[in-house]
Amino acid sequence: LVTGRFRDGEIVILGVLPGHEKAVLVEYLRLIPQRILQAIQAVCCDLWEAYIEAVREEIPTARIVADRFHVARHYRDAADQIRKTELQRLKKELPKEEYHTCPGGRCQGKLNGSSKRFEKTPKI
Repeated sequence: LVTGRFRDGEIVILGVLPGHEKAVLVEYLRLIPQRILQAIQAVCCDLWEAYIEAVREEIPTARIVADRFHVARHYRDAADQIRKTELQRLKKELPKEEYHTCPGGRCQGKLNGSSKRFEKTPKI
């Protein structure tokens, strides 16, 4: 999906591209007159490397901006991976009884330094 934003903030759909390949976007960008390409200040995309490369090649003066949905997804995925890793670590390091008595059935807390003593997160 290719969109544009007018100065007043209105967003319009400029095109729907068939596929997710670099060549498709390059072909589309080459259809845009050079004077318009030169006026493009920023391009927002979904962090797909092929799109980033196509924009860098065809509109080298444009800033590439990651769209907030995909940035949020990357942060959420990273936080979820850390959570899973920590739960696995706590399950290995804590006595079984202590691990299973964590609030909500999950270990929501931290180990105190290098000791094996578990500190439960206080409920607010």
